Amino acid sequence: MFNAALTARNVTDWTAILKLPKPLAEAIAIYEESDYVMAPPAVFNTDGLTRENIGTEIEKFSQRMAAAATFEGAKQTAREQLAVDLIHAAADAVPFLVNQFRPEFAKGTADYVDAVAQLPTTFNGDLIADAPEAVQGAYRTAVEAASTIRRVDSWLASLGNLPTHGSHTPDPHCRVLAPKTREELAAVMTSPKLSKSEERLHGLYLVAARAGVEFEMHTPKQATELRKEIDSIPIVRKPLKFARIGR
Repeated sequence: MFNAALTARNVTDWTAILKLPKPLAEAIAIYEESDYVMAPPAVFNTDGLTRENIGTEIEKFSQRMAAAATFEGAKQTAREQLAVDLIHAAADAVPFLVNQFRPEFAKGTADYVDAVAQLPTTFNGDLIADAPEAVQGAYRTAVEAASTIRRVDSWLASLGNLPTHGSHTPDPHCRVLAPKTREELAAVMTSPKLSKSEERLHGLYLVAARAGVEFEMHTPKQATELRKEIDSIPIVRKPLKFARIGR
């Protein structure tokens, strides 16, 4: 179920990892500041009261009391609208932010594929510990690169509730991967049994690199569309071969 406040709060976390365009940065600043707005004090001040102004001062006090009584509801409604505005600003900023991630993602995926190619087909911690320095170095590079890819992958997943970029059926197998065939999709959808050392490279990315599947960034909507495109590829069934019965 869509929750505007939760989605807006998730967007505010982007400030820690991205340089945001001005409209989105301002929307976040206003939304966060609104949380600190306090109700006006409803205290009746008797200083300076006279017979002439007592009626006016009580009337002013009643207005402040009414404002205080409705403040929390008004604040909540205002924050709900500010959250919606923030979400639309975030959606508008997605193309800009995707491009901001591209250099980091390109380097991370290139390093990852190259490093995985230097590792044994299967391995565990003991094997890596006893391996030549070149293999140990490749493993460290792969772990660091997997962390980079995972950071981008997590950000792309955070777009799931944004208009024009989200999806009701998100596909995690296609967010940072671009399988082209049913066979490639089936490969990345497998869940191989991995050692703890292999798990540090993230199983999905490891399978993809070994299967030659390309890495590519996709919003949740794009990932879903890619999955549908692959699923629509006609299945070519091989003709059955019947053994000939000799006479």
